[in-house]
Amino acid sequence: GTPAHGDPHAGTRPAGQCNVAFRALGAAFGAWGSVMIRILNGICIFLVLATLTALYHIRYGADAQQQAVRDVESKIYASLKEQQILRAEWTSLNDPMRLQYLAQSKLGLTYLSDRQLQLAVNLREEGADYSPILRTAEAR
Repeated sequence: GTPAHGDPHAGTRPAGQCNVAFRALGAAFGAWGSVMIRILNGICIFLVLATLTALYHIRYGADAQQQAVRDVESKIYASLKEQQILRAEWTSLNDPMRLQYLAQSKLGLTYLSDRQLQLAVNLREEGADYSPILRTAEAR
């Protein structure tokens, strides 16, 4: 016979040889051959469906985990940004010039004068009792 287009084995085997082999198998197994093929087809379909279900579960589980990672990264970025803002605010609040201004304007504190320093040195040399001052400071 002439080779059929698209058949890679065309011309290498006698025509009808496969049909004879399948008929021989069918005759050898009888009715069981048809049942076994159906069972095999059922098992293959079940395996394909189970594989697709597992693949679906894995895919969407991975997507959920990826979204969770993005959420955590977003929270980390927001925390770092907030920490940066708090550090800048802390630096501003602890500026020595600002603290000096607040101490003078709100608390009325000023630098010690030479006279006050000399008085403190004299009291220490005379053995002054500081306990009343300390008790007053602790009471506040």
